[in-house]
Amino acid sequence: MTTSSGVQRSFDVDLLQGVAGGSDSAIANVEIIGDGEALHWPELDADLLVHSLMQGIYGTKKWMDSCGGRNEADRQRFRAATG
Repeated sequence: MTTSSGVQRSFDVDLLQGVAGGSDSAIANVEIIGDGEALHWPELDADLLVHSLMQGIYGTKKWMDSCGGRNEADRQRFRAATG
């Protein structure tokens, strides 16, 4: 993903709640919602906020707690964002 300011970030789809485990074609079928605030995968009925993704938050607290691939920096950002 590349933001309008030129910041680039990629994500392992296996870390994204609702997207992990989806078929390649379902994952490729992603829509940008609003002015780029969110991503929506209609075939997977999954929605994720771009702001959260950029902070390393890939789903709910329960999902993040179970997400073994997350690194310590992401855990710290997640804790800070969720209080």
